[in-house]
Amino acid sequence: MQSIFSTDIILIIDSYKYVAIFFFLLANGVCNIPSSQIVYLAIGYYVSEGKLDFMLSVMFGTAGNVVGNFILSFIISKYGLDTARKFTYINDKALSSFSDKVSNNGVLYLTASKLIPNLKIFVPIVVGITKLPFFKSLFIYTVGSALWAIIVIRIGEYFGDSISWQYYTLTVSLLAIVVVSLFYLRFIKASHSK
Repeated sequence: MQSIFSTDIILIIDSYKYVAIFFFLLANGVCNIPSSQIVYLAIGYYVSEGKLDFMLSVMFGTAGNVVGNFILSFIISKYGLDTARKFTYINDKALSSFSDKVSNNGVLYLTASKLIPNLKIFVPIVVGITKLPFFKSLFIYTVGSALWAIIVIRIGEYFGDSISWQYYTLTVSLLAIVVVSLFYLRFIKASHSK
């Protein structure tokens, strides 16, 4: 099922370019679907093929994700977590642990968490719960989303230049899983040592 979904994402990006990028990342910012890794890796491939511009892709992806994050945090701040649970999965135990770490580390922790797939969904949730001021939220969402876009698109672009399409998706997906897992393990280990 995932490969069919990934193929559809790739075909839609190929057809609708920057509009598709914006709306895919907006949906990701609200409900964490589709995976930003899949979207950005596909974008990276098209950047390597010259079908998309790198900076425009980063800008549209970042803008979509920022808007999506603001929508989710607004819904949570206005209507509560129960309303958000209707369209996004929220693990209460993980959210509680994440919230505790945020209270000790603040805005930079939230910004860095936008770079870790398993944590990034919690960022707009915590922002919504705490009703963080607009400009702090904007900073967190914009910097975190832009850095994530740049990193993953560049990885996709590198592999798009280096290998044929038939091995591209498998190779990049495996590499992304390894890199993200290493960052996640290091981040968790560092947070437990404090």
